Amino acid sequence: MSIRNTINSLKANGNQPEPNQNIISYVGKQDEEEISLSWTQIKCWFRRRVWLVGSVFLVVSGSAIAYAWSRPPVYEESFKLLIEIPSETSLIPGLGSGIANLGGLSAPDESYVLTQIQVLYGYKIIAPVLEKIQERYPPETEEDVIKYESFVQNSLRINNPKDTNIIQITYSAQDPKKVNFVLSELANTYLEYSQQAPQNKQTQGLRFVEMQLPELQDKVSQLEGELKRFRQRHNIVDPESQSRLLTTNLTRLIEKQQENRAQLYQAQIRYGNLQQQLGIDKEQARILAALSQSPRYMSLLAKLREVDTKLAAETTRFTGDNPAIRKLNQERLNLLPLIAEEARTILGNVPQDLSANLTSLASPNTIRLEILGELLKTETMIQEQQVRQRELMNTEMTMRREIDNLAEIIREYVDLTRKLEIANNNLTRYLATQQELELEVAKTINPWSLVSEIRTPEEPISSPRKMSVLGVFAGLMLGVGAGLLADKIIDSFHSADELREETKLPLLGTIPALKYDVRRAEGMLLQNDPNFSMFLEAFYFLHTNIFATNSDKKLKSLTISSAIPGEGKSAVAAFLAETAAKIGQKVLLVEGDLRRPQVQKHKRLKVSSEYSLEDILDNQISPEQAIEISSLDQNLHVIAGKPHGRNAPVLLRSEKFSQLMEQWKEKFDLVIVDCPPLVGLPDAKLVSQNTDGLLLVLRLDKTMKDVVKEALGEIKLAQLPLLGVVANGAKQYTLKTYGYYKQYQQYYHKS
Repeated sequence: MSIRNTINSLKANGNQPEPNQNIISYVGKQDEEEISLSWTQIKCWFRRRVWLVGSVFLVVSGSAIAYAWSRPPVYEESFKLLIEIPSETSLIPGLGSGIANLGGLSAPDESYVLTQIQVLYGYKIIAPVLEKIQERYPPETEEDVIKYESFVQNSLRINNPKDTNIIQITYSAQDPKKVNFVLSELANTYLEYSQQAPQNKQTQGLRFVEMQLPELQDKVSQLEGELKRFRQRHNIVDPESQSRLLTTNLTRLIEKQQENRAQLYQAQIRYGNLQQQLGIDKEQARILAALSQSPRYMSLLAKLREVDTKLAAETTRFTGDNPAIRKLNQERLNLLPLIAEEARTILGNVPQDLSANLTSLASPNTIRLEILGELLKTETMIQEQQVRQRELMNTEMTMRREIDNLAEIIREYVDLTRKLEIANNNLTRYLATQQELELEVAKTINPWSLVSEIRTPEEPISSPRKMSVLGVFAGLMLGVGAGLLADKIIDSFHSADELREETKLPLLGTIPALKYDVRRAEGMLLQNDPNFSMFLEAFYFLHTNIFATNSDKKLKSLTISSAIPGEGKSAVAAFLAETAAKIGQKVLLVEGDLRRPQVQKHKRLKVSSEYSLEDILDNQISPEQAIEISSLDQNLHVIAGKPHGRNAPVLLRSEKFSQLMEQWKEKFDLVIVDCPPLVGLPDAKLVSQNTDGLLLVLRLDKTMKDVVKEALGEIKLAQLPLLGVVANGAKQYTLKTYGYYKQYQQYYHKS
């Protein structure tokens, strides 16, 4: 909490006298201090990490300086060439990219300059220059021999200024005269290349095309001969046309099959209907047809029908014994053998089952004969259509085989014609390319030109002084980076302001760090230390803030704890108790850590530490027997005996402890209980339930932020009355009040 806030709080309570004018003037400077807060944080950070930043700075900068002054000076110079980019009129139409690449041709596009740079780096161009360098500057040792890889990687640099047709060649070496010589040789070599390269390119392309033409012509002739033999072998000119013709014929043939099949089906239906009308089967119809064609048979049959007619008529008038009936029967019997004989003559062997029905089959009836004629005609039609159907099916099978065979022929034909077409296209393109290249070779080629002077460098580029400055800068940057990284890794609070801003809790006090353990220091050591006075003043400030910020509460008891061990909570408890006693309050300091007591280690309190809080709670002694009065001040009472550490949570949760706290609140002005850390132990929570407030002590540059977060989480969960935090172990350079205190000392000392 700032001085201004403290004064305002005390004024509001009416307990603060008018401050000294010097203090008010310092308060008036708060706005300026808030403006320079970031610079203060930077200074604090630097003083905190000065050893790390300094070590990294010295190592890096020292190494860089040593390296800079140990290297010999390096000289560098460059020259520029203006290159002629091929115009669009030099492009070769119809030339495939494959031919252009094989023939060494490159279309002038955006990558033309970059391509030329890679060519200028090439071994074939650099090697003659290296030989001249070796002749001019003979190597004394094997290590002095200039190798191509080292030359192009470490000494030679070729680049293209943006949006220009200029190539800049740069060379560096330890001898300035050597730099001039090498650049001159490189310029001559590159200019010669610019004069020869275009002509060589066109000539090389033309030579390539002329070499390819005979092979392409032979290929075309070979394929034409194969195509001719193919047509002769298969007796066909165009298999694809033949295939289309066969497919069309096959379609028509299938249509005819379908038509013939329909007619056959209709004839078969008609034949069946005629059979039903005659009442005979197929064999009987055949016999009837044969018999109907014989006049004699039909005459005998007519006579038989006539006799039967007469016999029927006479039978109605006479009995069977009548001579007329017997005569007719005799005539009938005489006709039957004749009919049978005639039938055998016509038909040959007649089946036994049909011989008895021959007379019933044949009939001279005209309608029956017409039906019989239709039946015979239909049978003939069926036979003809069946024969035609078989012929069509055979023809279809033949045509399908021809089509299948033709598919393989077509595949071979298409493959052969495609190869011939490709060969003809290549030949045509190469012939056109040959004509274009012949024109290109005849054209005038503009060489490159040198547009800058080749000079001897006078000043080295790698000055030891410049490299030393860069090394110092790099060392500083790396040192600062190392410091920032260390702060990132060690994630703790480094200042009281950082603690207040991140925890959003009231910062009741900031205790400066001392170079010794205050628990064991006493006497002359403390009197002769000027920083100890500032240390004690911090506790007066803490005491004032505790009661000023909680004026609406009646604070009679305090629990003092920390997040983890080693944060100085016991020292804060002891010196806060001493401060309250010197102000005039009757104070009781209770050692509430029944596990690892720390209050008794403070020699400044000068107590025997014979009895502890545990002895009281175990009913071994009365509270009055355990309380000692410190020789440091008559108002300071202490219970600081060493407990046995048995059942601390049980004792602190007991009703007797609650009663003791109520009794002590009535008897003393202020009861301060030093408790174990919050994280991992329930003791501080149990004690805080019986006190008026909890004071959380956090040591700067030690307590990790996640541990503090966990401790605050437990406080919130247990709903403990947290009054605020105390920043312990603050470095003097992080304290804004440190400067104020020094000025106060000087002011009062002069007075």
